[in-house]
Amino acid sequence: MQREARIAARQTIMELRFTDKAILTTEEVELKGDRKASRFLALVRTKNPGGGWGGFKTGYGSWILRPGYQSTGDWNDKSSPCHY
Repeated sequence: MQREARIAARQTIMELRFTDKAILTTEEVELKGDRKASRFLALVRTKNPGGGWGGFKTGYGSWILRPGYQSTGDWNDKSSPCHY
């Protein structure tokens, strides 16, 4: 994670008081729950607009959020690499 993105992520976690609910690693932020993830993304995108923040939901209900995340698409999207 770039320095600016990491600082923005840390500030956002502190501002939303998610310190005991978020896992911040060198590459990503992990949050449990849809509401927490959407609140985090809304605020971190204002603090780090060039970061391209996005993420995906895991099978156990957490969200993995990363700067520069690119979605691979959808099964129903003919332009997606997942579609065949």
